Amino acid sequence: MNFKSLATLMLLFAACMVYAQDAPPKDWPQMDPTQDHYPGMSTEKTYKDLLKGRQSQTVIVAVIDGGVDAEHEDLADIMWVNKGEIPGNGIDDDHNGYIDDIHGWNFLGNAKGEDVNYENLEMTRLYKTYKKKFEGRDISSLSKEEKKQYDQYEEYGKIIENKKKELGPKVDYFSRGYEVFTALAAAIGKDPEDIGIDDLKKFKSKDGTLDRIASAVAEDLSKGATFFELYDYFDEGYNYYNAQLNYQYNPDFEARQLIGDNPENYADHNYGNNDVEG
Repeated sequence: MNFKSLATLMLLFAACMVYAQDAPPKDWPQMDPTQDHYPGMSTEKTYKDLLKGRQSQTVIVAVIDGGVDAEHEDLADIMWVNKGEIPGNGIDDDHNGYIDDIHGWNFLGNAKGEDVNYENLEMTRLYKTYKKKFEGRDISSLSKEEKKQYDQYEEYGKIIENKKKELGPKVDYFSRGYEVFTALAAAIGKDPEDIGIDDLKKFKSKDGTLDRIASAVAEDLSKGATFFELYDYFDEGYNYYNAQLNYQYNPDFEARQLIGDNPENYADHNYGNNDVEG
C-alpha cells in the first residue's frame, strides 16, 4: 500500500475518530426532528400520538421505486397479490400485458432478469436532451421558449461540472479509506466484522505504514467504535459518492440501454420484468 505521506493517512483516521464520536443511532430515520433531534420521519411519534386509539383501515400503497424486499418480516404477509395471475407459469393470465406480475411490475429491468442499478438524475437527463438539441445551433435564432431551455442547458452544465470537481476528491478519499481497511483486514487474516481491538494491538508486520494504521484504528476502537463500523463507513461513503460521480451526474452514462426504454416516449410501456426486488 502506498500513501503519499503519513499526513494523508492521519487525515483518514481523524475522520474515523469524528465518525466514532458522532455516529447517529441506527434507527435515526424513524426518529422525530423536534423530539429526538434527528431528521427522521417521526414514525414512532406518529404511532404514539397521531394514530393512538384510531381504528386501522386497509390501504394499498403503490411503491414507485425499486428494491422492495417482499420477504421482509414486515412486508411478507401484507404484500399486494395479483389474484388474476398464476405464479411462475410464464403466462399473462390476466391479459394486462405483464407476465407473472404477482406483486407488481419492475420497469427498471429487462426480460433477461437484468436490472438497472444506477440512473441519471432528471437534471442530467434533461442536460443530455438539451445538448442534442442545442449543440452547434445559432443561439441568436432561438425562439423565446427555446432560449429558456438553452439557459437551463447552460445552468445544468455548470452544475454537473461543479459536481464532478466536488465529487472526484470525495470518491478518492473514501476509496483510499476502504483500501486501508481492506488491506489491514487481509493482513490480520480475519473478516472486518470479526476484528477487535486486541487483534489490532497484537498486529505486527514488515510494513511500518500498516503498523501505524493498526495503532491508529486501535485508538479509534478504544473510543467506542468497531472495526467493521469504520470499514463500513468508507465502503458506504465510496459507494455513495461514486454513484453520484459516475452515474447520477454523468451525461455519458446510458442506463436505459439495458431495458430498451426511450424515456422521452411516454407511450412506451412494453418492457421490464416481474422482479420487484430488483
